[in-house]
Amino acid sequence: MNPKSPLMGRRIAFLGSSITAGAGTPEDSFVDYLIATDGVIAIKEAVSGTTLAGNAPDSYVHRLYHRIPVTQPLDAFVCQLSTNDGRHDKAMGQVTGAQQRHGFDETTTLGAIGTIVAMFNSIGRCQSCSSLVCENTMRIMVN
Repeated sequence: MNPKSPLMGRRIAFLGSSITAGAGTPEDSFVDYLIATDGVIAIKEAVSGTTLAGNAPDSYVHRLYHRIPVTQPLDAFVCQLSTNDGRHDKAMGQVTGAQQRHGFDETTTLGAIGTIVAMFNSIGRCQSCSSLVCENTMRIMVN
């Protein structure tokens, strides 16, 4: 453990599929490595084989909204993009204008990415606690 790590004690949420879960590694996932070596306080939401696109309970967007707890603030958010959408024949979707902030087609890969990026671009830091994600900012995003 590196007590001088700038990540020490930082709360970071990791959203992903097999890479985030650690599939195919001889030891731990990169998230587990950061926990062990840098003292990261991780929320690891990783399910192998899942897609960004779609409304299934294991889709990235659904898990982001429903499985990443925000009862305590986050210092950072990491989203591991995957190739599973292509393997599961999810539609690529359309590139949208840079000004679009909502209304993405989450049934498509690009729409799901747009939703995730827009969510974090729009919230910035909480005015109450200056965290990236907390109960207050999630309430704003969902409502």
